[in-house]
Amino acid sequence: MGSDGRMLEIESKDIAHPAVLSRPDPLMVAEAQRMESWTALDPVTRRAQGQYFTPAALSVFIAGQLRLVAPTCDRVRILDPGAGVGSLGVALLQRFAAELPGARLHLTAVELDPKVLPALGKTRNAALAWAGERGIDLEFEIVHGDFIEWAAKNFGGLYEAPDRFDYVIMNPPYAKVATGSRHRVLTAQVACEVTNLYAAFVALAVEGLREDGRLVAITPRSFTNGPYFKAFRRYLDERVAFESVDLFESRSTLFADTDVLQENVIYSLRRTCDRPATLQVRFHGRKGEVATVCMRYEDFMSSHDPQRFIHLRNGHRDHEVARRVNQLPCLLVDLGLSVSTGKVVDFRTRENLLMRPQAGSVPLLYAQHLRRGLVTWPIEGKKPNALAVNERTRSMLLPRGHYVAIKRFSSKEEKRRVTATWVPADRFETDHVAFENHLNVIHRDNAGLDRDLAVGITLYVGSTTVDTYFRQFSGHTQVNATDLRTLRFPEEQVLRKIGRHATTPETLGQEEVDALVEKVVWG
Repeated sequence: MGSDGRMLEIESKDIAHPAVLSRPDPLMVAEAQRMESWTALDPVTRRAQGQYFTPAALSVFIAGQLRLVAPTCDRVRILDPGAGVGSLGVALLQRFAAELPGARLHLTAVELDPKVLPALGKTRNAALAWAGERGIDLEFEIVHGDFIEWAAKNFGGLYEAPDRFDYVIMNPPYAKVATGSRHRVLTAQVACEVTNLYAAFVALAVEGLREDGRLVAITPRSFTNGPYFKAFRRYLDERVAFESVDLFESRSTLFADTDVLQENVIYSLRRTCDRPATLQVRFHGRKGEVATVCMRYEDFMSSHDPQRFIHLRNGHRDHEVARRVNQLPCLLVDLGLSVSTGKVVDFRTRENLLMRPQAGSVPLLYAQHLRRGLVTWPIEGKKPNALAVNERTRSMLLPRGHYVAIKRFSSKEEKRRVTATWVPADRFETDHVAFENHLNVIHRDNAGLDRDLAVGITLYVGSTTVDTYFRQFSGHTQVNATDLRTLRFPEEQVLRKIGRHATTPETLGQEEVDALVEKVVWG
């Protein structure tokens, strides 16, 4: 995109011609360009644009997840959005050459960064020469421009169906999309509301697929749950069917030589309105072991779930955990309870934060105050311990009572995804308490719960069963309030029974928590 905001589009189209000499492998050319470009690009710019170039071995793996079918048209049209140096596109071209050698191919590679274009051009030249030597009819088109702008123009009703794509292969950029930005507006106009660039790329690429066309992508797993991707998940459910999903236990497996920290998934989609009965999910372990599971599509994405959360269950144990949790009778709303994020956003009220409690203040709890199931307050450190009470902060307070506090964020090193702590009513002497915004708080009409119910909920949420279930749909370290609202709970009297049995809950180890929850909830 130019400095004035207009999309720059320079189309380069070439047709392969026979060659005499042996040509280099285009994927190896792309890999050399990837290594050279990766070190040359500014790291700050890379992160801002969400650039993560795809290694050659991973490109081959991703291309291998598409189901190729014999061409039904004159030329197979392939799209590589955010192409980078072109690794994914040429990996798919080589697969076509091996499996459907007579196919006439057209690859469109769209790339925004002008610094990457020379590398992409070298990959194109190598691909054309390689194809020409083998008698493959290949057209390779480079579009220099913003893919969202380009897709909105081309897929927003201007093209007829025959001009859409048969296959899309993509590793889109990962970056937030600001509310009201042109990218967000354009994607919403053509496809659906999005909050991240990778979701915008996938949604617009789906719009560019012909009926029965197929797409394969590698993206963060964050879209599988949470409120921010609800519209995107519903859009996918209406437009495409998942055919396969690959989940990798190790975050460093896929991009070992880059700084990617997200938990990524690779998935293939088919443009169709019909849901299949099943799909294949593959779980890749840290040591290279692979477990393949055939999931019922309804278990993968329930048509009765308004959130359309995506669940990934590895084998009988995961299915049994899901069955047990899903058969429980209550949501928080059925228990007359609510979950909200803490009301104190510290950077908005810095003048009212106190490092030490004093007269006219109330305890302020951060995630750092919740340690190993205990409320440790006050603590020495960089975080405040109290909030001054005045007209501005009064609405941020909750009356003293029993609450359940759940961290919204956990580090990837922590063993547990869901970390709940009972906040006892008698822990503080003040009439009110405040919670910082990085905590979820379970309450009843902005007041506390009774002791047994609060302890029961804390231990139930802290059980291994719930943590295992939560990981089936949550692939990142954030616990959203929406996730907790969709979690099923036992009846209130069962939760209170757990609380009554735990006279000193803070002393219970994980095995004791699991045994108590198992006995009381599932008998």
